[in-house]
Amino acid sequence: MTRVLFVLLWASFAGLLGPGVAGAREIRGSVLIRERIALPDEAQIVVAAVGWQDLVLAQVRMSAHEGQLPRAYSLQVPDGLPMRLRAAIVLDRRYRWTSPEIAIAPGADPVDLGTTRLRVFDPGVDPAIFRCAGTQVRILPDRAGPVALFAGTAQRLQPDPAAGQPTFSGPGPGGPMRHAGGGLSILAQDGAAGLRCQPLIGIEPDAAAGLGYTARGTEPGWSLVLDAGQLHFVDGYGATSLDTPMPMPQIEGEVYRMQAPQVDLAITIRPQLCHDAATAMPYPDRVQVRHDGHIREGCGGAPASLIQGRVWKIESLAGGGIVDRSRITLEFGADGTLSGSTGCNGVSGRYWLNGEGLSIAKGAAVTMMACSDALMAQEHRFLSALRAAARFDVDPLRDQLFVFDAAGVEVLRAIAE
Repeated sequence: MTRVLFVLLWASFAGLLGPGVAGAREIRGSVLIRERIALPDEAQIVVAAVGWQDLVLAQVRMSAHEGQLPRAYSLQVPDGLPMRLRAAIVLDRRYRWTSPEIAIAPGADPVDLGTTRLRVFDPGVDPAIFRCAGTQVRILPDRAGPVALFAGTAQRLQPDPAAGQPTFSGPGPGGPMRHAGGGLSILAQDGAAGLRCQPLIGIEPDAAAGLGYTARGTEPGWSLVLDAGQLHFVDGYGATSLDTPMPMPQIEGEVYRMQAPQVDLAITIRPQLCHDAATAMPYPDRVQVRHDGHIREGCGGAPASLIQGRVWKIESLAGGGIVDRSRITLEFGADGTLSGSTGCNGVSGRYWLNGEGLSIAKGAAVTMMACSDALMAQEHRFLSALRAAARFDVDPLRDQLFVFDAAGVEVLRAIAE
């Protein structure tokens, strides 16, 4: 029998949004692969809606022995939250097929996504999430090779040209790891696969304690960290410091709430673009903390998440246009690498995000192709804009990128492809 699991961020909230309950909406559709083959009976077809911090909001798992493709699905999800739909076919602890993410805006009306075609999983191109024992490992695609994120670190995975299939290796949690064939393994000392990690389509409830989420605000200075199953709150520039077990997130309308009554603490997280009051740095979430009769407001999440994992196509440089039929791009890697095209040559380098803004390393590497005078002049303008970068911003829909110099003058504008 098809096993359907409706999850609200934590196992104890499973099933709260059943059909017909106020505050729920239906997301429906079907999934299909291009190949005309029958799936093995043990294959799992997984469709999920994910929200804040990639937490699973609703999920359905279907066994191939119950029916072949196309397979219809229906999810009951909260109506007040933005989310993304993901689908995959998993077999033998490996992603075999996967879908592109589909963004779903908040709203009360049912959504029919039609047929989503899954493609064969490519470890060099497709993002992935694995659980390796008690550690979540996220694999993010990047032009220079995939990047693994785990335990607060980012590790570039290196290709193995001797392997018979696309294979990437690098340091992992508890030992070297290998990403190949849709799977992730932690290697034993002899190089054999000592631990085969479990593929996930999102961060599931029993692993949510490892969020690694940070929020902060000013006047007076405060900070909040949610990680390793613990909540750490500091207020008044250190005058108050609290540590308590991380409470269970709850969905209320358009926000996520956490209550820790034992320390008189209430947290509200709204997935809405926020700017730090002191530095104007953009963050993905607005956060409010209530404690001891006081209300603190600030921003949360990782600013890097606003620019990473996308190809940015440059539309203007220092207020001027782009040469007709030319294409200038930028990509920000999860490990701090920068890559792109000047419209003539490839460019690569490094960037940094801190509490003050965006910095791009001087002397980015550029290939040496010669182009027309107009393209070479444009390349010079682009490289000058990168050298001048001091701050960035995005529009509320997070589809436009703006880069400014230290004086606050816009030096670059781009759109997400």
